[in-house]
Amino acid sequence: MAHCYCSAAVCNIFLCFLFIPHYGLEGAAFATSLSCVVGMVLALSFLKIVVVPRIWYIIVFLPLFLFQQYVGILESRLMTMTAYGAVGLPFIVGYFLLSKKYLHAQKEI
Repeated sequence: MAHCYCSAAVCNIFLCFLFIPHYGLEGAAFATSLSCVVGMVLALSFLKIVVVPRIWYIIVFLPLFLFQQYVGILESRLMTMTAYGAVGLPFIVGYFLLSKKYLHAQKEI
């Protein structure tokens, strides 16, 4: 499992060197986000977990994206974290409750 985290960290360093000179802070954020996705995919494949995406799970997150687009960052960090937590937490918990029956580990052959 540690090699998954190390690979994600190396990916993050490489992508930061690639994106920061051209895009600055946005490049750093994109590099970190992309390396987190790489780390998650590696960890799921290492644990042999199959995630079957469903279109209505994706639709569940649409309000979160719209909320972020229209609200943005509020005047203080505490207000931003509170607002995003209050709006986002029910959607994220709902997503995992809905997907619980589709998350399973593959048996070794």
